[in-house]
Amino acid sequence: MTMWKFVLVLMVCTCGYVGGKPESVDKCSWCVENAKCEDDNCVCPSPLIGNGYFYCYNPELFDVCQVCDDPVLTTQNNENVALSYFNTTYLVDEFRYGKKGFCRIRIIETREKVKGKNLPRCVRVRLDLKTFLGKQKCSLEFKVTATVDKKCNIQWKIESGFLKPGGEKKAIKLKLWKIIKDTDNKQHTLKLCDCQIQFKVGKGKVLQIDAECCKLKIGVKPVVRKFSFLKGGLYIRFPKIPPQNPPQTIPRNFPLCLRRGYQVSEVAARLGLSSTSRTMSFLAMTNVPGDLVSASPARTAMTDALHNCSTPELEALLNEVDFVYSSAPFIREISGETDGFENLMWMMKKAADWFCEGDELSCQSMLETIKSSANGLVLNPSKHPTLAAFVAKNCTT
Repeated sequence: MTMWKFVLVLMVCTCGYVGGKPESVDKCSWCVENAKCEDDNCVCPSPLIGNGYFYCYNPELFDVCQVCDDPVLTTQNNENVALSYFNTTYLVDEFRYGKKGFCRIRIIETREKVKGKNLPRCVRVRLDLKTFLGKQKCSLEFKVTATVDKKCNIQWKIESGFLKPGGEKKAIKLKLWKIIKDTDNKQHTLKLCDCQIQFKVGKGKVLQIDAECCKLKIGVKPVVRKFSFLKGGLYIRFPKIPPQNPPQTIPRNFPLCLRRGYQVSEVAARLGLSSTSRTMSFLAMTNVPGDLVSASPARTAMTDALHNCSTPELEALLNEVDFVYSSAPFIREISGETDGFENLMWMMKKAADWFCEGDELSCQSMLETIKSSANGLVLNPSKHPTLAAFVAKNCTT
């Protein structure tokens, strides 16, 4: 019997900076589903938790992962971690019960550099569907692009496509399916591979995506920097499952959302690191699977160098060069007007070569780049202490 194979990948691109002087706005007009307005602020009423401008949910019913703003991660275990990474990271890789079989759900987020900050740009979701006996059925693919104008009007462009048998390794040609504006109150259903994917703009201008076949819900809200009270990013919601324990050995492509029961501190201990924030930043920079994302030479070199670093040296590296991956002024100076984070990835690779291999040429190269592009920051040690300390103490002889 010939079996058709489809691939589902969802990508959502959010807006960048919306400039200009903030206008007067009714904050309560941005309240999301299930939120209520109190004292001109949107809040999630008990027993719901979350942010009234982004997502309210009952933690007793659902496992939810959220990545917001610049960025703050909320794991499925409901722990909040401020972390830093470059353009792409792996959020979810789980097998879940679907309506007609098993679903392997893999989710990758991509960010963009805006004035040195790291803001959400795209989310990619792949669903591989199997029968309850483990026989592969299909996979589905979508791409959603969101844009915001200066008046904060949002629209989403949705593209779709599929592959026939034998074309698994070929690029998928996507065609425009629909453009949805934030004033559209209709529900739009896309059917592929016996799976219905529903798109609807909910309250608070959140695009709600319901992959009913896998019991998966995703919400995406662009970052609208014109209004500082708004949250932007994505949430990923699953039906609740019993707590689990993290593996004794953390794999190379370890997703950030952490299944329910996984404590961030436990993951840090497994890796031999002390800081939970830097632990999650390390995972975020190095966990992207090659079979889902084509890595650039800079990302591959950085990932290999960091993974080859022994624990004490890795701890020192993450502590002493945190300005490379977490300082917005430094990122802005080093990257300039370039779209991506390639310069910073190469710098992290050189940092690993210096801290973990003792390669002084790599250290000297870092210092030359810093002094040529970010010397003004070095001269202000009160605002940039780790940067100034690195320049003062490393490979100076």
